[in-house]
Amino acid sequence: NGSRDFGLVIAEILAVRVILFLILTCHEWARAFTASLLGDKAVKGRGRLSINPLSHIDPIFYLIFKHKELEVEEILG
Repeated sequence: NGSRDFGLVIAEILAVRVILFLILTCHEWARAFTASLLGDKAVKGRGRLSINPLSHIDPIFYLIFKHKELEVEEILG
């Protein structure tokens, strides 16, 4: 009938966000590590060779991403 428990929906949303956050952090670290192996010295200077998720956040990209996310939610209803 389409009705779902509100608590379950919130838990699923939080779980997906946490998993994406962790996956993207590992992905960005792997990209930085590969770039470092290939001789790029900028990644180390920017602190990207870290598992700390905050070192991988780009504020401009984040704002664009959030804007697009809101547009998609608006379209899907």
